[in-house]
Amino acid sequence: MNLLSFQNPKTIARLVLHRILKPLTWETLSRHRLTGLNDEDFLSLWNFQGLPEEFIAWFHDASRLRFFFHPRNQKDFFLNLLTKTQSHESILAEAQDVLDNKFQTLGSPKVSLGKEIQWHQDFKSGKSWPLESPRKLDLLDLGNPSDVKVPWELSRFHQVWWLGKAYWLTRNEEYPRKFAELVESWLEANPPGKGVNWALGM
Repeated sequence: MNLLSFQNPKTIARLVLHRILKPLTWETLSRHRLTGLNDEDFLSLWNFQGLPEEFIAWFHDASRLRFFFHPRNQKDFFLNLLTKTQSHESILAEAQDVLDNKFQTLGSPKVSLGKEIQWHQDFKSGKSWPLESPRKLDLLDLGNPSDVKVPWELSRFHQVWWLGKAYWLTRNEEYPRKFAELVESWLEANPPGKGVNWALGM
């Protein structure tokens, strides 16, 4: 389509119809009604008479998760993704470790960090950094077998992903409560600009 065609009133009318009026009509008249339908009501809008029930069931299962989720099937969509990559039992086991403050990082085995997490500590070596300005801290501490990346990795909150997966599977409120507990603990232990976890943007 060249520039001159845009001066044609018919072309302008078609653009207005297909790009503005039709989408607006769908948004105002149809979208609210259709998104509120259950599966049976939705199927009743279409002429499926004569088709085998097996085909209808196959079509429904094959198509409902093909695109990004719809409000009616978002739970099914994410459950399908989660359980294709990891078993239900494995997801809940990972989340339980977070509930118990058991973590592993940088090749370490799982370690119980106790009731209160020490956010400034390399739990592999036991070395802790003081709550001071990062400019005053010896991050490398070459005289000791410690690794500052351990508290950094713990503070990156990979555990949020594990809790989120378990909550999506179970809707157990224990998982979001643990998330809030971890966030509050971190905020209390890491006032802005103080401590090893403010030494690096990650």
